[in-house]
Amino acid sequence: MFKLFHNEDDKVKIVDRVFMYRQSKWNYCRKFLSQAPKTIFIGWFDETIAELENHIDRHTYPASSVINARTIHRSQVQGSTILFIEHHPMKSKEEIVFKQLELKEAIVLTSLDEPLLTKFGSEKLIKIMQGLGMKEDEIIEHKMVGQSIANAQEKIERKIIVEQTVRSQEEWMKRNFR
Repeated sequence: MFKLFHNEDDKVKIVDRVFMYRQSKWNYCRKFLSQAPKTIFIGWFDETIAELENHIDRHTYPASSVINARTIHRSQVQGSTILFIEHHPMKSKEEIVFKQLELKEAIVLTSLDEPLLTKFGSEKLIKIMQGLGMKEDEIIEHKMVGQSIANAQEKIERKIIVEQTVRSQEEWMKRNFR
Protein backbone atom coordinates (compact mmCIF):
# COMPACT_ATOMS: atom_id res chain seq x y z
CA MET A 1 0.00 0.00 0.00
CA PHE A 2 2.50 2.66 1.11
CA LYS A 3 5.59 0.67 0.07
CA LEU A 4 7.35 1.83 3.24
CA PHE A 5 9.99 -0.87 3.10
CA HIS A 6 10.29 -1.17 -0.66
CA ASN A 7 13.15 0.69 -2.28
CA GLU A 8 12.74 1.32 -6.02
CA ASP A 9 16.54 1.38 -6.33
CA ASP A 10 16.58 -2.34 -5.43
CA LYS A 11 14.32 -3.23 -8.33
CA VAL A 12 16.04 -4.66 -11.40
CA LYS A 13 15.08 -2.96 -14.65
CA ILE A 14 14.17 -5.60 -17.22
CA VAL A 15 14.75 -4.72 -20.86
CA ASP A 16 12.88 -7.07 -23.19
CA ARG A 17 14.18 -7.40 -26.73
CA VAL A 18 11.59 -9.39 -28.61
CA PHE A 19 12.02 -11.00 -32.02
CA MET A 20 9.39 -12.58 -34.24
CA TYR A 21 11.28 -15.87 -34.50
CA ARG A 22 14.02 -17.71 -32.60
CA GLN A 23 16.26 -17.81 -35.66
CA SER A 24 16.34 -13.99 -35.68
CA LYS A 25 17.22 -14.04 -31.98
CA TRP A 26 20.13 -16.43 -32.59
CA ASN A 27 21.38 -14.28 -35.47
CA TYR A 28 21.28 -11.27 -33.12
CA CYS A 29 23.26 -13.21 -30.48
CA ARG A 30 25.92 -14.19 -33.01
CA LYS A 31 26.25 -10.60 -34.25
CA PHE A 32 26.28 -9.22 -30.68
CA LEU A 33 28.99 -11.68 -29.67
CA SER A 34 31.17 -10.71 -32.64
CA GLN A 35 31.00 -7.08 -31.48
CA ALA A 36 31.33 -7.83 -27.75
CA PRO A 37 33.33 -11.08 -27.34
CA LYS A 38 33.14 -11.03 -23.52
CA THR A 39 29.37 -11.37 -23.61
CA ILE A 40 27.88 -14.05 -21.37
CA PHE A 41 24.56 -15.56 -22.43
CA ILE A 42 22.39 -17.04 -19.71
CA GLY A 43 19.59 -19.52 -20.37
CA TRP A 44 17.10 -21.32 -18.16
CA PHE A 45 16.69 -24.54 -20.09
CA ASP A 46 19.33 -26.97 -21.41
CA GLU A 47 17.61 -27.22 -24.78
CA THR A 48 17.74 -23.44 -25.34
CA ILE A 49 21.37 -23.30 -24.26
CA ALA A 50 22.26 -26.10 -26.70
CA GLU A 51 20.34 -24.34 -29.46
CA LEU A 52 22.36 -21.14 -28.99
CA GLU A 53 25.63 -23.07 -28.75
CA ASN A 54 24.84 -24.58 -32.15
CA HIS A 55 24.45 -21.09 -33.61
CA ILE A 56 27.67 -19.51 -32.34
CA ASP A 57 31.14 -20.33 -33.61
CA ARG A 58 32.60 -22.66 -30.99
CA HIS A 59 36.13 -22.20 -32.34
CA THR A 60 36.03 -18.45 -31.78
CA TYR A 61 33.99 -18.34 -28.58
CA PRO A 62 34.41 -20.68 -25.61
CA ALA A 63 31.56 -22.85 -24.33
CA SER A 64 31.69 -20.76 -21.15
CA SER A 65 29.98 -17.98 -23.13
CA VAL A 66 26.65 -19.74 -22.50
CA ILE A 67 25.71 -20.58 -18.89
CA ASN A 68 22.70 -22.14 -17.20
CA ALA A 69 20.96 -19.71 -14.85
CA ARG A 70 20.43 -22.46 -12.28
CA THR A 71 24.16 -22.92 -11.76
CA ILE A 72 25.52 -19.43 -12.34
CA HIS A 73 27.63 -17.55 -9.83
CA ARG A 74 28.38 -13.84 -9.82
CA SER A 75 32.13 -14.47 -10.21
CA GLN A 76 31.48 -16.09 -13.63
CA VAL A 77 30.03 -12.92 -15.13
CA GLN A 78 31.97 -10.08 -13.52
CA GLY A 79 33.24 -7.65 -16.13
CA SER A 80 31.09 -9.14 -18.88
CA THR A 81 28.03 -8.01 -20.75
CA ILE A 82 25.15 -10.30 -19.77
CA LEU A 83 22.22 -11.26 -22.00
CA PHE A 84 19.51 -13.67 -20.92
CA ILE A 85 18.43 -15.76 -23.91
CA GLU A 86 14.94 -16.49 -22.63
CA HIS A 87 12.52 -15.78 -19.83
CA HIS A 88 11.81 -18.29 -17.12
CA PRO A 89 8.03 -18.84 -17.00
CA MET A 90 8.08 -17.87 -13.32
CA LYS A 91 9.06 -14.26 -12.67
CA SER A 92 10.20 -15.01 -9.11
CA LYS A 93 12.90 -17.39 -10.42
CA GLU A 94 14.30 -14.60 -12.59
CA GLU A 95 14.24 -12.09 -9.77
CA ILE A 96 16.29 -14.41 -7.54
CA VAL A 97 19.03 -14.76 -10.17
CA PHE A 98 18.99 -11.03 -11.01
CA LYS A 99 19.57 -10.26 -7.33
CA GLN A 100 22.27 -12.93 -6.94
CA LEU A 101 24.12 -11.39 -9.86
CA GLU A 102 23.55 -7.91 -8.37
CA LEU A 103 22.12 -6.60 -11.65
CA LYS A 104 20.68 -3.11 -12.01
CA GLU A 105 19.41 -3.99 -15.49
CA ALA A 106 18.68 -7.35 -17.11
CA ILE A 107 18.43 -7.65 -20.88
CA VAL A 108 16.25 -10.58 -21.89
CA LEU A 109 16.00 -11.81 -25.47
CA THR A 110 12.87 -13.67 -26.40
CA SER A 111 10.90 -14.51 -29.49
CA LEU A 112 7.21 -14.66 -30.21
CA ASP A 113 7.45 -18.31 -31.28
CA GLU A 114 8.66 -19.50 -27.85
CA PRO A 115 6.25 -21.59 -25.74
CA LEU A 116 5.95 -18.96 -23.00
CA LEU A 117 4.48 -16.48 -25.48
CA THR A 118 2.61 -18.84 -27.81
CA LYS A 119 0.58 -19.96 -24.79
CA PHE A 120 -0.81 -16.41 -24.74
CA GLY A 121 -1.54 -16.06 -28.46
CA SER A 122 1.65 -14.52 -29.84
CA GLU A 123 0.94 -16.07 -33.27
CA LYS A 124 -1.69 -13.35 -33.78
CA LEU A 125 0.87 -10.68 -32.98
CA ILE A 126 3.29 -12.17 -35.52
CA LYS A 127 0.62 -11.91 -38.23
CA ILE A 128 -0.15 -8.29 -37.28
CA MET A 129 3.53 -7.37 -37.33
CA GLN A 130 4.03 -9.02 -40.72
CA GLY A 131 0.94 -7.20 -42.01
CA LEU A 132 2.47 -3.91 -40.90
CA GLY A 133 5.61 -4.74 -42.87
CA MET A 134 7.91 -5.47 -39.96
CA LYS A 135 10.97 -7.48 -40.93
CA GLU A 136 11.87 -10.71 -39.12
CA ASP A 137 15.19 -9.35 -37.86
CA GLU A 138 13.69 -6.21 -36.29
CA ILE A 139 13.57 -5.97 -32.52
CA ILE A 140 10.55 -4.93 -30.51
CA GLU A 141 11.63 -3.15 -27.36
CA HIS A 142 8.74 -1.42 -25.63
CA LYS A 143 7.60 -1.08 -22.04
CA MET A 144 4.12 -2.42 -22.92
CA VAL A 145 5.57 -5.61 -24.39
CA GLY A 146 7.75 -6.13 -21.32
CA GLN A 147 4.76 -5.58 -19.06
CA SER A 148 2.71 -8.10 -21.05
CA ILE A 149 5.45 -10.70 -20.58
CA ALA A 150 5.63 -9.96 -16.85
CA ASN A 151 1.84 -10.30 -16.59
CA ALA A 152 1.99 -13.68 -18.36
CA GLN A 153 4.72 -14.85 -15.96
CA GLU A 154 2.68 -13.76 -12.95
CA LYS A 155 -0.41 -15.51 -14.29
CA ILE A 156 1.59 -18.71 -14.74
CA GLU A 157 3.15 -18.44 -11.30
CA ARG A 158 -0.22 -18.14 -9.58
CA LYS A 159 -1.16 -21.57 -10.96
CA ILE A 160 2.04 -23.40 -10.00
CA ILE A 161 1.91 -25.54 -6.87
CA VAL A 162 5.03 -27.65 -7.38
CA GLU A 163 7.43 -26.91 -10.23
CA GLN A 164 8.79 -29.83 -12.22
CA THR A 165 12.30 -29.25 -13.55
CA VAL A 166 12.69 -30.11 -17.23
CA ARG A 167 15.08 -29.62 -20.18
CA SER A 168 13.02 -27.23 -22.33
CA GLN A 169 10.61 -24.35 -22.03
CA GLU A 170 8.08 -26.27 -24.08
CA GLU A 171 8.23 -29.26 -21.74
CA TRP A 172 8.04 -26.91 -18.73
CA MET A 173 4.83 -25.37 -20.06
CA LYS A 174 3.31 -28.82 -20.73
CA ARG A 175 4.16 -30.24 -17.30
CA ASN A 176 3.69 -27.21 -15.09
CA PHE A 177 1.08 -24.95 -16.72
CA ARG A 178 -2.14 -26.42 -18.00
